[in-house]
Amino acid sequence: MGLDPKWPGGGGAREVPDSPGRPAGRGLALDALVAGLVAFFLYRSLWLPWSVLDRFEADFRHYYDAATRILAGLSPYEIGGFDYPPLTALIVLPVAWLPYPQARIAWLFFNWLCLVVAGLLLGRTLGGDRAAWVTVAACWALCGTVAENLVLGQVHPLLLLLLVLAWWGLSRGRGGVVAVAIGAATALKLWPGVLLIALAPFHRRRAAAAAAVALAVLALSWLPMLWLPPPHSPVKAHYWLGTPSLLNFSLPALALRLADPPASGQVLPVSWRGGNDPLTFELPARQAALSASVAGLVLALGCAVLLWAALRAGPGGEGGEADLHALAAAVSLALLASPISWYHYQLLQLPGLTLLARRWAYRPAPRPRWLLRLLGLAALAAGLTWTHVAGVGLYVDRYGLTAANPFWLWLVLALVPALCLVHFALQVRETRGADTHPADRRTCRMAKSWASPATNR
Repeated sequence: MGLDPKWPGGGGAREVPDSPGRPAGRGLALDALVAGLVAFFLYRSLWLPWSVLDRFEADFRHYYDAATRILAGLSPYEIGGFDYPPLTALIVLPVAWLPYPQARIAWLFFNWLCLVVAGLLLGRTLGGDRAAWVTVAACWALCGTVAENLVLGQVHPLLLLLLVLAWWGLSRGRGGVVAVAIGAATALKLWPGVLLIALAPFHRRRAAAAAAVALAVLALSWLPMLWLPPPHSPVKAHYWLGTPSLLNFSLPALALRLADPPASGQVLPVSWRGGNDPLTFELPARQAALSASVAGLVLALGCAVLLWAALRAGPGGEGGEADLHALAAAVSLALLASPISWYHYQLLQLPGLTLLARRWAYRPAPRPRWLLRLLGLAALAAGLTWTHVAGVGLYVDRYGLTAANPFWLWLVLALVPALCLVHFALQVRETRGADTHPADRRTCRMAKSWASPATNR
């Protein structure tokens, strides 16, 4: 396969059959680029986490301890640091029989497999051509929070897989897959329930089915708790109302920091420094009300905007691009509005960023504008996924936990919510205008063609 030099940017993204008069060098170059990105992904997702796995305490420790208590017939909520729905502990049961070091290694490979399967499934959903694989490989290899999620042993790689599975189900018209994927994700972390808003305008049955699956899985996962001694729920559930911790990137978190700002040049408030510890941190009632109010307001406004965009787009049919952009917008909205939105949550922005890159690469434009558009998207991806390391981490290394440089401190802490809002706005814009451009309709037809039994690829 070669590339059509008349496509956006003078040789950008559309594949056409190779012919004797058309060099295949560009296709080979893209294949080499994908291979290089895959190699870098393997380094960041396997070798790097493996090399530091025994140096850091992990969130997986809470999952593991909760699962071992279930095996022993005890309540998982006796573990102070475990404040998740019980499904999170139940999915760890298969490795809870192992000693902790071996269980953590097994969980690392499970998480890595979730990332790989999600990437492969997303590439197929976006058309399965070279442009799709380049964008998926670039996002998986170059975006931040990938290694952090694996080192922490977080559950987000599994959530990412469920999210991509919902996209795949939408693109194939398989409502059962969509309902199970979103329902299971909601039962795992609760906040993915916001994704139901993206389905509501033209997929009411799927939204209702997903809500039913979520409630059923939640009920079934809580059922074993009834045969275990108390407590039967998290003892620190109020922690879900928010925290101004430096590791929390959402609008409610930003509001809490504005309500308790540090004095210039002084040590940061205790809540900023230790707000990520649910065992010791207690959010005052007034600040809890502020966080919940901001979260509710942002969620209500965002849902209204998203519903307006979906209604403006009109029914796009099965697998319409509007559906995929609406789901991506709902993810950004959930992360923006959630009182707890840790830096590693941004892993779930990868499918939306990949979709934008794939779509924009196919949209005709003069070369300078085409390149600037993709460079801007790259900057957005970098800001969303690398700010903790390149922003907060470097600031603390230089100034410590102080307000020695208030301008840079506030800039870094406001950057991710601001960029998350930009990402949400871009996805809403694409939702409203999806399936109207010839290039966009072609992309959608390519994605659907994978489901056709008459297509041999």
